[in-house]
Amino acid sequence: MQLSLFEHVEAAFRESPGPMTTTELYSRVSRLAGIPGTRVNETTAIGKSGQRHSLIKRQIRWHQQTLKSKGIIERSGDGRWDLTKTGKIQLRKIQPQCSMVAFSTELGAALWSLSDDVFSELDTPITLCLTSPPYPLRRAGPMATLISMNTLNSWWRACAESLETWSPADPSASTFPMTFLNRGGRPHDLYTGNA
Repeated sequence: MQLSLFEHVEAAFRESPGPMTTTELYSRVSRLAGIPGTRVNETTAIGKSGQRHSLIKRQIRWHQQTLKSKGIIERSGDGRWDLTKTGKIQLRKIQPQCSMVAFSTELGAALWSLSDDVFSELDTPITLCLTSPPYPLRRAGPMATLISMNTLNSWWRACAESLETWSPADPSASTFPMTFLNRGGRPHDLYTGNA
């Protein structure tokens, strides 16, 4: 059975507080993947010469070089590997169709996700939505992409639909959130639903 370690190699760099050696990378990947150190160091005869190498370490180095060729990591002067500026942005942002529970308490949960992915899938009432809404930009920068008016319109619509699910008996279900939502979107024609 072949074990793919690419996601674990990415995670090791994403979670690293700074540059790391390849030996440190082996250790972090084995911990993240739940592979015992003895298995990481197991060697197998490879090729005609029969030289013995660790297949797991070989796979980790292969993924390391893949990340290097994509411009995600780079080798620093002291023989360590670190995320590039692009790598820090790419590996530390949430991906589409991926939602993560940031934390949860008896009062509810905080999700890290793209708003379209969350609002379209939830089937429970939302008491509070604290978010960083998308906003239009003239040109994309390293931390942002261009947002179309259709995307903004769908975001406003998703917010409005989630607000309508509040229980009428709940004291937090005032008209203020809907009024705020409509006033924010109308001047820019961002929301054209039934208000």
